[in-house]
Amino acid sequence: MKTLWHLVKYNFIFYKVRLGFLSVLAAFMVLLVYYFMESYQDFGEGIMQYSSYILFVLFTGRFNARNSQMFDIKHLQSLPLSKKEIVIKKSLADIVIYLPIAIPFLWGFSIKFPQYHISLVSIGFVFLLGIANIISFSKRIDFFRIQHSKSHLSNMFLYFHKYLELLIVITIGGISISGIWGFFGKNILMLEYSVLVLLVVVGFIASMNALKMLKDETLSYFMYKRDFFRMGWKLLVFIIPALGFHHVYKGKLGHLETYGKGKIPLQFVSSIESIKNLETKRFVMAVLSGDQEAFQHNIEKKQPIPWEISVSGMHLVHMATFAGNQHILATLLERSPDKVNQVGSINQTTPLFMAMRKCRLDLADMLIDAGATIKHKDKQGDTALIYAARYRCSGGVLKLVALGADPTIKNKKNISALDLLKKQKNGMFYLVNQQFETERAIASDKPKED
Repeated sequence: MKTLWHLVKYNFIFYKVRLGFLSVLAAFMVLLVYYFMESYQDFGEGIMQYSSYILFVLFTGRFNARNSQMFDIKHLQSLPLSKKEIVIKKSLADIVIYLPIAIPFLWGFSIKFPQYHISLVSIGFVFLLGIANIISFSKRIDFFRIQHSKSHLSNMFLYFHKYLELLIVITIGGISISGIWGFFGKNILMLEYSVLVLLVVVGFIASMNALKMLKDETLSYFMYKRDFFRMGWKLLVFIIPALGFHHVYKGKLGHLETYGKGKIPLQFVSSIESIKNLETKRFVMAVLSGDQEAFQHNIEKKQPIPWEISVSGMHLVHMATFAGNQHILATLLERSPDKVNQVGSINQTTPLFMAMRKCRLDLADMLIDAGATIKHKDKQGDTALIYAARYRCSGGVLKLVALGADPTIKNKKNISALDLLKKQKNGMFYLVNQQFETERAIASDKPKED
């Protein structure tokens, strides 16, 4: 304790000019905020805001200052203190430099947030300042050794590793604070206690890291095998979440929540965004996302249905089939039965093609009952049966063949549904071929004469 007091006294003497300047700055800041702020709450918020700016500048300044401007590490090690005491006591003693700004900050906090216990907040704030000092102390240890390194390239790697480490600490700390706030946001006492526990844990980890730096000088020297491994796994902490976010954002794992309760695939977002009429856009989004509630709300407005609107070549009945909502599809077919065979604007496919592609046999039945033709060919010469075969919709293949679709019809690439089924080698080729040959033979039989 005596040594701690001596360190505090030394810091006060060593930084007396800076402490005087910060004290005057703090007083000027308080008076300035008091002059311009109208309410007492705004006054507290203003003090907190401007104090935090100054505290940040102080920390970054100490973090990046050269070792020659500080108390030498070798001098500290010459004191009758263990390495653990050096880390802890020096970090606590360094808090004196923050006091002129820390006191107004806590004052502003008590005004702005009177529901918090200022005593617990003050303890936590002191812990936070101590952690900041430990981090800057670790940097000080590093700089003392790095400045004697002969290789500039090694210095670059060492600096990169240290800042990467600091970034990880800040990220994990931010996530932890967010989690605590989410769990105990309404329970003030538990929130304060949890933050204190977190600060104690962070302080312990930071102090152990500084202690390790004091004990092992090789940590400040670059070693290829060791340090590339350390930088590698720390980079993975950011790379893996970033790749995961990119994967989701590009739509490879799901869809983009775009409207109400529905989900619209990202591949259609740009086409929808190009629709200028807001009501039309909402109607299309409701159909394409399969949002029945939003669709019904748009229908009840009794506005004209945009039958000719196209999204990636699909019209409304195509979209309803793609979304797989029976109610929306039935409502559209009821309003305009002739749209059952409406041709798409790009590939000239009908809604039945989409039903086969999605293998929605319930929707295919609705379309066929409404008059959908099974013999239509698209721009590539494909039929609905070829679509069913291509997308391995076995039920759709059997249904269409039973309704008279010809599996031998070839598209412009000279490929038929039978050709596709034969390549799949799952038995469907023989089943369909046998069924087709049987039905064709029956249809070709001549009636017997009496």
